[in-house]
Amino acid sequence: MTIKDIAALANVSISTVSKVINNKAEHIPNQTREKILAIIEENNYVPYQKAIEKMTSQVASIGLLNPDISDIFCAELAKGVEDYFFSKNYSVIICNTYEDYQKEQKYIEMLKKKQARGIIRYLLPNISPESIDNLKADEISCVILDNYTQAPNVLKTYFNNRKGGFIATKHLITHGHQRIGYISEAIKAPYLSERYEGYKQALTESQIGFTEGLSYISREHDHKKNGYDGAKYLMSQEVTAIFCSNDRTAVGVYEAIAETGREIPRDISIVGFDDSIICGLLTPNLTSIRQSAYDIGYCGASLLYNKINGFDLIEKDAQIEPQLVSRDSVAVLDKNKRRKKRVVVIGEIRMDIFLQLSSPKEDGIQIIGSKTRQIGGQAVKRALELRALGAEVYLVGRLGNDTHGRNIYEYLLKNEIKTDGLIFDEELPTGIAYITYGADGDQGKAIMTGANSMLDMEQINNSQRVFKKVEYCCVDSGLPKELTEQIEKIFGSEKIEIIQETYDG
Repeated sequence: MTIKDIAALANVSISTVSKVINNKAEHIPNQTREKILAIIEENNYVPYQKAIEKMTSQVASIGLLNPDISDIFCAELAKGVEDYFFSKNYSVIICNTYEDYQKEQKYIEMLKKKQARGIIRYLLPNISPESIDNLKADEISCVILDNYTQAPNVLKTYFNNRKGGFIATKHLITHGHQRIGYISEAIKAPYLSERYEGYKQALTESQIGFTEGLSYISREHDHKKNGYDGAKYLMSQEVTAIFCSNDRTAVGVYEAIAETGREIPRDISIVGFDDSIICGLLTPNLTSIRQSAYDIGYCGASLLYNKINGFDLIEKDAQIEPQLVSRDSVAVLDKNKRRKKRVVVIGEIRMDIFLQLSSPKEDGIQIIGSKTRQIGGQAVKRALELRALGAEVYLVGRLGNDTHGRNIYEYLLKNEIKTDGLIFDEELPTGIAYITYGADGDQGKAIMTGANSMLDMEQINNSQRVFKKVEYCCVDSGLPKELTEQIEKIFGSEKIEIIQETYDG
């Protein structure tokens, strides 16, 4: 339908229709204006863009259907599109779809009414070829930001995601890793499936073979949560490396690994995808696959501009190649290195003071000849034994904020005992055991439990952050029954060892 057809149906002149369309109908009767508008609406008429531009001197515009402009990648891509079209005196209308199909369709109708010359769009999982064909029927040029094989005749600018996935996985393989996990969303977007295919291809070509159980594909849309849950699962599968489908997922992976007491890249190597600003914010800095969102947007804008203006197109596709940016999150796998057992020890911590009595009792008084100090307590002894066996050991207990407490704390650090679960009590002193040796061979002991007597249920419950890092627990036999029962609930009785022996020096 043309403006001439509308004029004929309304039985008015073409100029009258034009004035109504361009909101210049001040002197046209309301009845006539409403009749023309009704015909336009009934026939879903959209004015011919070139004619409208000539009549209204509007600046040409294009639409960018963007999933989320707050996303770092999407923001960079939009910048590339805007920079190109600004140089050509075009305006860019950015539409945030949030991957909502219905919202996208409403935006497309809005862009039609605004006479947008073209559209640059991502493809949602439920998009159809008909949706693209409808734009062509409306004489609106379209560029897809993906290698969408179901639309072979559409202009496309995209990143070589399959090659990116291959390079990321190959980088881990060349560092000696074979049990390599993969974390991604479950959405059917072609770019994600291509990254996954690249991951599988690298494993197959390296004769390692693809193991489906080492892939964590989640329906959760929270990238950080995907990474956290995926890392927890993959660590249970004893992977030595993880490839994340994007950098935001890696944030959750880092958090999960830190909670278990493991370190990146000493225990697990990580590679991300996008090479976003996140890479430099994580510690250690994240190795990632660089895909220039700006270049994708800029190239897409160039294709669309050339199509709109009838220039010859040598290629209908513009493919951006990946580049691996190596940082500090990947290390060579030490095949001879055995992973340390992680254990928490809960119980008695004290300072032992040995008193040597130099003479027999006279009138009930015995003279002290010498005095020595030694770090003591069942929990400390067991922690040191486990550390000597190569375990990673955490200690839970209480110290007084005094000289003895500070000396014990420094001693534990020096002997590589993790002190995350220790608390300095501001009211009670550190526990002390006075052990005497008389000249006649008699021995005696007097114990002042001090701060450690305040080890209670609240501290046990507040130590959950420590318990999440370990696999086993050793419990002092002198702990109150209710504390031991609470600890068994947390770990399960099969992962609890009760320290039975006493320690006198």
